[in-house]
Amino acid sequence: MQILAFTNYFNAIFGSSVDANVIKAIMYVETKAGYFAGSVTANGSLDVMQALDPRKPAVYRLAAVSGQWSFDHYEGSKYIPSDGYKLFKTSLFPTGNGHEYNRSGASVEMSIVGGILWYLAKGGSPEKYNVANPSYMEELNEAFELMGIPRVLPAALADRS
Repeated sequence: MQILAFTNYFNAIFGSSVDANVIKAIMYVETKAGYFAGSVTANGSLDVMQALDPRKPAVYRLAAVSGQWSFDHYEGSKYIPSDGYKLFKTSLFPTGNGHEYNRSGASVEMSIVGGILWYLAKGGSPEKYNVANPSYMEELNEAFELMGIPRVLPAALADRS
């Protein structure tokens, strides 16, 4: 229910067309990633979209804190303002230092919101959500099948090899 509510909310305020089924599939694939041994967040049940993982750029951009990532190419994003969102900054980086991540400040809702915002900032395109995984589109399509959700990704996206 939260997924649909958040996608409807962002579609209304940004005039976008985020598909809740795509977000569900991303969440399914990303939640599995949170369970890998040695994961910094190691919280697939909490960071359901892996948008709050301090090893990845999304959380730093959402909070607009200095860290190991450069964001010059996102400065004009209409989805993530250049000064970030206060929720992410105060909850995850309360000192304002990008090297002091507060894992206990994360929540499922924050992960969903952050994931949808990151998805939008990456062009609202599933293949750009996780570019580090070459089989990502394949995994998303498997998620659609496993969850009984009609496949919404075009075959061309699934065959990006």
